[in-house]
Amino acid sequence: MPVFRFRLGRILELKERLREAKRAELLSVEREIEARNRRIEALEEEIRRLETTSLLSGEELKARYNRFELAVVEIERVREEIYELEKKRKQLLKELVDMEKEVKMLDKLRDRKKGEFLKDVLREEMKFLDELAQRSRGYE
Repeated sequence: MPVFRFRLGRILELKERLREAKRAELLSVEREIEARNRRIEALEEEIRRLETTSLLSGEELKARYNRFELAVVEIERVREEIYELEKKRKQLLKELVDMEKEVKMLDKLRDRKKGEFLKDVLREEMKFLDELAQRSRGYE
């Protein structure tokens, strides 16, 4: 029996590898976003600690205020990074959806071509069997 070969098989394999790479890239961006969110939580916790009141000297109070201001600035910087990462995540997600559609389309095409191939093979086998049956009747 002949073997089915999908003409676009290599393209399908390439698209599947690209899709997997895009999934990995998306996962990496999501992990970066999670890490930035944890950083914000840590900074907010530090701010809460700094806000606790206790008797401090002037230098200690100034140092605490400076650290408070640095933490606030850092939170804003990290939020901007998260915003940019979210934009990148949305773009990657859109690209991934497009790749999924392409792979699905090629899968359907492969399945349809394989079905056509199997019908052709079956037709040829039936033709062969019919010819064989006619020959055997001719010998009787």
